[in-house]
Amino acid sequence: MSIEANNTYLLWEVGKAPDFVLEIASESTATVDLGRKRDLYAEIGVPEYWRYDETGSDFYGEPLVGERLVNGEYQRLELHEDVDGRVWAHSDALNLDLWWIEGELRFWDIATSSWLLNYEEEQAARLAAEDARLAAEERADTERAGRLAAEARLAEMEAELLRLRGE
Repeated sequence: MSIEANNTYLLWEVGKAPDFVLEIASESTATVDLGRKRDLYAEIGVPEYWRYDETGSDFYGEPLVGERLVNGEYQRLELHEDVDGRVWAHSDALNLDLWWIEGELRFWDIATSSWLLNYEEEQAARLAAEDARLAAEERADTERAGRLAAEARLAEMEAELLRLRGE
C-alpha cells in the first residue's frame, strides 16, 4: 500500500515520486507550500507541482500556479486567463487542463472535451443512474405483471372455449 490511512505517500514503497502534486491553500500551510514543500518536491523529483487558492490570491498571491521540473528546478507553466477571469493551464502529467473558476478548481479533459465531474456532480449522476435503474426495474415488473395477467386471462378464455365446445 503506497498511501497510508493518514494520506501519507510512502516513497520507499512506491519506488518513485508522484508525477503530480496539488496543494490546496490554507492559512496554516501556505508558507510551507511555497518554501519547504516546494524544495522537497523538487529534490525528490516530482515533475509537476501545482497550487490552488480558492480565494483567488489570499494565500499564494494568485488563484492557480503550475510548475514543471526542468533540470532540478521548477519552471512556471504558462497560465491563461479569459475575459471572465477564469484561469487555466495544462498538466502534462494528467493530460488535463486545470481551471480556477470563481474559486472552484475544475479539470477539463481535452481528450473527451468535457469537464471531470466534481463531487456534487458525480453524486447527482450516480443518484440519477440509480433512479433510472429503479424506474426501469419498475417498468419491467409492470410489464411482466401485465404479461402474466394477459396469459392467465388467455388460459381462462381457452378453458372456457373448450368447456363450451364440450371438450
